[in-house]
Amino acid sequence: MYKDEKRKKVKQLYKKGIWNIEYAIIPSFVEKENFFTKNEYKLYICLKEIFKKSKIDIFYQVALNQIVTINTKRNAKNLYKNYCDRSIDFVLYNIK
Repeated sequence: MYKDEKRKKVKQLYKKGIWNIEYAIIPSFVEKENFFTKNEYKLYICLKEIFKKSKIDIFYQVALNQIVTINTKRNAKNLYKNYCDRSIDFVLYNIK
């Protein structure tokens, strides 16, 4: 963790269980503050402006395993671990 990084506050959910005893649930996931970085957002706006009159759609943060598949049995687990767990920032798709 970087020195200037702020710690996010975790919102606890309070519930009442058996015998009306209150307990707290701490969620495993916390919502990200920013979906894009500043540069990714600028690029997204530029791409949207360039392709607004065409039939090209822009998808962002696409998992690589949604676009390509591994077509070999040799070393497939290692390839999957190295490549398919990654994501691509922007994908341009021509809608016909």
